[in-house]
Amino acid sequence: MALISNISLSWLTDCYRDIVGDALVAMAFVRTGLATVIVFALTPWINTIGLENMFICSACISLALMLLIIPMIYWGKGRAAQNGGLVSPTSSVAARESTVMGPC
Repeated sequence: MALISNISLSWLTDCYRDIVGDALVAMAFVRTGLATVIVFALTPWINTIGLENMFICSACISLALMLLIIPMIYWGKGRAAQNGGLVSPTSSVAARESTVMGPC
């Protein structure tokens, strides 16, 4: 799961440089929410299908998520360019109001 997080973090910082702060907060929020759900769902999952089958299912889910990097490599930059019009108004406001990092 750490590999998925690192890949998504790299993709996020490369494609959305103007709003990387807001995007990182959103990504951390989603990641924490998913971790909370997994913690509370893990015990019933193990009790239902057993420890070995839970690890097999978990490995398959992780593999499927990691394979999502392939479409992101091929179509990610173009998709980010298509969304550029949607992102730029927010990023220009964030860049003007940024006082933590100072001028870029």
